[in-house]
Amino acid sequence: MISSVAFSPDGRVLATASADATVQMWSVSDPTRPKALGQAWTGHSNTVSSVAFSPDGHTLASGSYDQTARLWDVPRTLLTGHFNGVIGVAFSPDGRLFATGGLDGAVRLWDTSEHGLPKLLGRGFQAHTAGVRSLAFSPDGKFFASAGYDGVIQLWNISEPSEPKYLGDPLTGHEGGIWTMAFSPDGKTLATGGQDATIRLWDVTDPSRAGPVGRPVRHHEGMVLAVAFSPDGDMLVSGSYDTTAQLWDVRDRTGPERVGRPLKGHINGVSSLAFSPDGKTLATGSNDFSVRLWDISPPSHPTSLGEPLTGHTDSVFALAFSPDGSTLATGSYGQSSVQLWDVRTPARPSRRGLPLNAHTDSVYAVVFSQDGKTLATGSLDQSARLWQLDVDTSIERICADTERLSPGQWRRFVGEGVAYAPPCA
Repeated sequence: MISSVAFSPDGRVLATASADATVQMWSVSDPTRPKALGQAWTGHSNTVSSVAFSPDGHTLASGSYDQTARLWDVPRTLLTGHFNGVIGVAFSPDGRLFATGGLDGAVRLWDTSEHGLPKLLGRGFQAHTAGVRSLAFSPDGKFFASAGYDGVIQLWNISEPSEPKYLGDPLTGHEGGIWTMAFSPDGKTLATGGQDATIRLWDVTDPSRAGPVGRPVRHHEGMVLAVAFSPDGDMLVSGSYDTTAQLWDVRDRTGPERVGRPLKGHINGVSSLAFSPDGKTLATGSNDFSVRLWDISPPSHPTSLGEPLTGHTDSVFALAFSPDGSTLATGSYGQSSVQLWDVRTPARPSRRGLPLNAHTDSVYAVVFSQDGKTLATGSLDQSARLWQLDVDTSIERICADTERLSPGQWRRFVGEGVAYAPPCA
């Protein structure tokens, strides 16, 4: 039995309270097709009699016949505006800007300097004629790159983030869509991979005069789905639809050289890659629904670590290590949740908490902020979400944004028999 309902201030979310002692959140952006946002929230031990959102929508209050009231953080800051799925996300190095790229070919930049309150800069811009799969800020934060399914890479001057401007001519050469892109740590090289099964390196030392480095690398037998630079910039790793990943020595700017043999173990395409911050561990996500961890010290003899991480029910398109290397985030096609993994001991990884549920469609992209306190996710549900991972800061924000329960409200929502002790006192 539903005992109480409440709409969020923006009208996009509905909270329902139930006699089964749970609270359920629903996406009602399309009122004709409401979708449950993850699993029901549990914690009360009796009927939840009332629910209400705070004015800013960041907090939900619930009252129950169990003689308690609870304040729930709504940590899934929702960024909307794309007209199709969000398949690319990126933070600037200083964490003050956040970028989203969509299947609509548009890019949007957001100001995230005010914690928990992202603001759209400008109106977004049409960067490509097809979906924007990959986004990246230069390591110094002075410019920005976007790559699309239209086979084009574009560099942008973001000195005025609300009005990005082209930097030089578009970089072309790939035959077919570009699926992946990464800057080297020194910011001088951009690596791209795509549908034509090639890896290309670009000299972006002067972004207004960027150009190719050497010839395209043709090693994989299927499209290149992912590339990533090692933290020291000496190596590049590529993952392909041919089920393998390959390490490359990129210290010689005339062209990459293969390091060791291909990494084999997946039984379907390698669709996502991530180096740990210390460069000793490599994570590979696959279309076989699994994630594998590899010891790549030394890189010439990589070895598989432990058992594959399983639980996703479709291709693992998104991987990201937290800046301290303790956590791995994974997102999957066909699933609306993100799973966090404890990888402090890579040979014995374990799940970290319950999945992060809020999206209503496949998660295509995940990325941590530089301080590790925020995780960003992009989904085919046409939205990006920012997740607050710093518990202390989250509690501070909840209490700052929440009006303290008066004695009268306490008696109404909690009951006469419980001593007055409101949250955030």
